[in-house]
Parts: sequence; structure tokens; C-alpha cells
Amino acid sequence: MDTDRGKGATEDHAVAESKLAYYACGMLNMPLDVMQEAYSQEVSSVGFWPGSDDFPNAMFYSYCYPNPDAFKEQSVFPEKAFWEDTLGEFVLLYDDVIATEDPAATLMDFLQTTYEAAANTGNWDRSFLERK
Repeated sequence: MDTDRGKGATEDHAVAESKLAYYACGMLNMPLDVMQEAYSQEVSSVGFWPGSDDFPNAMFYSYCYPNPDAFKEQSVFPEKAFWEDTLGEFVLLYDDVIATEDPAATLMDFLQTTYEAAANTGNWDRSFLERK
């Protein structure tokens, strides 16, 4: 172990190693080293899901890692967005997006407010992450 790094760095390294061990199983179509690097820091992830047998509605979703308990309690927009306990993420149904006057703005509201909910509840360094 590198003794020049100091106690704080050693503790940070131990926390990082425990996170990496958790993700040692990998993910389909994602190399393990990419997964470990991605989840070694804060993550705000959003995407589109076309639906499945378990959740038959097309939807946009948003989750974060780490996932603070307060994340799911945050108010996000648009009003039709909701927290889905089974999935552990915020959901905005595709049909609700396309039914609005401005679907692009509606989706952007969802993306921005879920990111803000993750960053604020996770105490992320937003001035660093959002530098221009």
C-alpha cells in the first residue's frame, strides 16, 4: 500500500475497491472495466425503454448511483413523471410525452429535474460537474 497518500486517500481507495467488487459481475454488452469506471463516480443515467412483459409501457427512465434514500422523494417534472418502486427509478411514459404541446421540452424537463434531484440529494460537486 502506498503510505505517501495519507489516511484519507487510503480510506477513499478502500471505498472505491468495495464499490468495484460489487460490480465485479459485469453487465451484458458492457466490458467490466467500463462498468467499474462508470460506477466508481456519481452517475445520473437516463434512457428509453420500449416496454416488456413486466412493464408493457414505453417509457423514459432515470436513476442515479449512488442512490440516496431522498432521491425517490424529490419532485421532478413534468407532473406525469413518477417514482417506480419496482424499477427503482423515475419514469415518464412515452405516451405522456408525445401527448404534450412540446414533447422535446417535456422530455428535457424530465432529464434536467431528475439530474438535479440526483445531484442535490447526493451532494455532488455541481460546480465541477457543470463547468462550461
